[in-house]
Amino acid sequence: MKYETILLEKTKGVAIVTLNQPEKLNLITERMFRELLHAFGAIAADDKVRVAVLTAAGDIFSGGVDLREHFLEPIEKAKRGELNIALEGSFSDLGVPALLNIKKPMIAAINGTAAGLGFTLCLPFDIRIASENARVILPFLRVGLAPEFGSTYFLSRLIGVAKSLELLYTGRPIGAQEAKEIGLINEVVSADTLRDITLEMAENIAKVPPIAASLTRQLIYQGIGVDIETALRTEHFAYNVCRQTEDHEEGVMAFLEKRSPIFKGK
Repeated sequence: MKYETILLEKTKGVAIVTLNQPEKLNLITERMFRELLHAFGAIAADDKVRVAVLTAAGDIFSGGVDLREHFLEPIEKAKRGELNIALEGSFSDLGVPALLNIKKPMIAAINGTAAGLGFTLCLPFDIRIASENARVILPFLRVGLAPEFGSTYFLSRLIGVAKSLELLYTGRPIGAQEAKEIGLINEVVSADTLRDITLEMAENIAKVPPIAASLTRQLIYQGIGVDIETALRTEHFAYNVCRQTEDHEEGVMAFLEKRSPIFKGK
């Protein structure tokens, strides 16, 4: 697919997806939605990619969906009783599974305002780094909508029920520092260092053994909703899978030989 609204670049084991319509506030249109799905699929299928990064061009990360494109026609259809309310084919239906299917460490680098889907798009990412001028806005109720894109799952686990409902009820913007304090953001950095700091972290993570990294990611997410006995059994299985890899041998030998390991994902 030829990308018109995003960029996809790969370097040192890191795939970087950039929302690339800053003149349109990086609004998520149907075209961008399809291109993101394609890029996520390409990253998942590329064994050379070990870390995925999402960022945006310009001073605004994303203003969310394009309201005119996304809502005006459905409103008219609803008035005529023609609105299709099926989940199938929606961005939540396809986008969240596409991100979860990547099964690799993922980092969102949030430069500027991230509103609505422009922020909930980042919630399935493992780590979120924001620039000092970033703001998070969850304005769903202001336009008569309930939240989407798995945000009710991720928000309550990241910041708790009370804070999630506060932000959703009020729709008030929160700055990067507050977002960090409540657990939405991992780190706040200056705007001019955001990309470099994110890529440095991504490239360092890309050096860890990919099989162990993928299993670690899955274990953490699965551990949210299981009892301790199930978690221990799953950990034991993953641990023994890793023990049979060449990367495990390489890691042990490199440690004993006091050199840097070279992991090959085998």
